[in-house]
Amino acid sequence: MPADDERLRDIHHATEAALRFVEGRTRADLDADELLTAGLMHEITVIGEAAQSLTSDRREAMTDIPWRQIIGMRNVIVHAYWRIDPDELWRTVSEDLPLLHRRLRESGRDQEV
Repeated sequence: MPADDERLRDIHHATEAALRFVEGRTRADLDADELLTAGLMHEITVIGEAAQSLTSDRREAMTDIPWRQIIGMRNVIVHAYWRIDPDELWRTVSEDLPLLHRRLRESGRDQEV
Protein backbone atom coordinates (compact mmCIF):
# COMPACT_ATOMS: atom_id res chain seq x y z
CA MET A 1 0.00 0.00 0.00
CA PRO A 2 2.69 2.53 -0.89
CA ALA A 3 0.09 4.93 -2.33
CA ASP A 4 -1.75 4.89 1.01
CA ASP A 5 1.49 5.71 2.80
CA GLU A 6 2.02 8.65 0.44
CA ARG A 7 -1.52 9.94 1.02
CA LEU A 8 -1.06 9.66 4.79
CA ARG A 9 2.12 11.71 4.46
CA ASP A 10 0.15 14.27 2.44
CA ILE A 11 -2.43 14.45 5.24
CA HIS A 12 0.30 14.82 7.83
CA HIS A 13 2.09 17.58 5.91
CA ALA A 14 -1.12 19.50 5.15
CA THR A 15 -2.17 19.23 8.79
CA GLU A 16 1.18 20.59 9.94
CA ALA A 17 0.96 23.45 7.43
CA ALA A 18 -2.54 24.45 8.59
CA LEU A 19 -1.43 24.33 12.21
CA ARG A 20 1.56 26.55 11.39
CA PHE A 21 -0.77 29.03 9.66
CA VAL A 22 -2.84 29.50 12.83
CA GLU A 23 0.01 29.45 15.33
CA GLY A 24 -0.32 32.59 17.44
CA ARG A 25 -3.46 33.62 15.56
CA THR A 26 -7.01 34.13 16.79
CA ARG A 27 -10.45 33.58 15.33
CA ALA A 28 -10.61 37.33 14.56
CA ASP A 29 -7.54 36.93 12.34
CA LEU A 30 -9.53 34.61 10.12
CA ASP A 31 -12.03 37.39 9.37
CA ALA A 32 -9.29 39.94 8.81
CA ASP A 33 -6.94 37.88 6.64
CA GLU A 34 -8.27 36.43 3.41
CA LEU A 35 -4.92 34.74 2.72
CA LEU A 36 -5.21 32.88 6.01
CA THR A 37 -8.69 31.74 5.06
CA ALA A 38 -7.57 30.67 1.58
CA GLY A 39 -4.54 28.85 2.93
CA LEU A 40 -6.57 26.93 5.50
CA MET A 41 -9.19 26.00 2.93
CA HIS A 42 -6.46 24.74 0.62
CA GLU A 43 -4.82 22.57 3.27
CA ILE A 44 -8.18 21.14 4.37
CA THR A 45 -8.93 20.36 0.72
CA VAL A 46 -5.59 18.53 0.42
CA ILE A 47 -6.36 16.57 3.61
CA GLY A 48 -9.81 15.60 2.34
CA GLU A 49 -8.59 14.67 -1.13
CA ALA A 50 -5.83 12.51 0.30
CA ALA A 51 -8.30 10.90 2.72
CA GLN A 52 -10.66 10.15 -0.14
CA SER A 53 -7.79 8.55 -2.08
CA LEU A 54 -6.92 6.12 0.71
CA THR A 55 -8.07 2.57 0.18
CA SER A 56 -11.12 1.57 2.18
CA ASP A 57 -8.97 -1.06 3.91
CA ARG A 58 -6.60 1.62 5.21
CA ARG A 59 -9.44 3.87 6.36
CA GLU A 60 -11.14 0.92 8.08
CA ALA A 61 -7.88 0.06 9.84
CA MET A 62 -7.79 3.57 11.32
CA THR A 63 -11.27 3.75 12.83
CA ASP A 64 -10.33 6.47 15.31
CA ILE A 65 -10.14 9.03 12.49
CA PRO A 66 -13.43 10.53 11.21
CA TRP A 67 -12.74 9.94 7.52
CA ARG A 68 -16.31 10.63 6.38
CA GLN A 69 -16.34 14.07 8.02
CA ILE A 70 -12.88 14.91 6.68
CA ILE A 71 -13.92 14.03 3.14
CA GLY A 72 -17.25 15.81 3.62
CA MET A 73 -15.56 19.07 4.57
CA ARG A 74 -13.37 18.84 1.49
CA ASN A 75 -16.49 18.37 -0.61
CA VAL A 76 -18.13 21.46 0.87
CA ILE A 77 -15.03 23.57 0.24
CA VAL A 78 -14.69 22.36 -3.35
CA HIS A 79 -18.35 22.14 -4.39
CA ALA A 80 -20.23 24.52 -2.08
CA TYR A 81 -17.60 27.04 -1.03
CA TRP A 82 -20.25 29.70 -0.43
CA ARG A 83 -21.53 27.61 2.48
CA ILE A 84 -18.24 27.70 4.39
CA ASP A 85 -18.90 28.81 7.95
CA PRO A 86 -15.83 30.69 9.23
CA ASP A 87 -16.55 29.49 12.77
CA GLU A 88 -16.59 25.88 11.58
CA LEU A 89 -13.38 26.42 9.62
CA TRP A 90 -11.67 27.86 12.70
CA ARG A 91 -13.00 25.08 14.95
CA THR A 92 -11.76 22.47 12.50
CA VAL A 93 -8.27 23.92 12.40
CA SER A 94 -7.96 24.82 16.06
CA GLU A 95 -9.64 21.72 17.56
CA ASP A 96 -9.90 18.89 15.04
CA LEU A 97 -6.58 19.17 13.22
CA PRO A 98 -4.45 18.97 16.38
CA LEU A 99 -6.34 15.78 17.26
CA LEU A 100 -5.86 14.37 13.75
CA HIS A 101 -2.16 15.26 13.91
CA ARG A 102 -1.80 13.49 17.26
CA ARG A 103 -3.66 10.40 16.03
CA LEU A 104 -1.44 10.13 12.98
CA ARG A 105 1.68 10.49 15.11
CA GLU A 106 0.48 7.94 17.66
CA SER A 107 -0.32 5.43 14.93
CA GLY A 108 3.05 5.95 13.28
CA ARG A 109 1.22 6.51 10.00
CA ASP A 110 2.87 9.88 9.44
CA GLN A 111 6.39 8.49 9.14
CA GLU A 112 8.32 8.66 5.93
CA VAL A 113 8.38 5.32 4.11
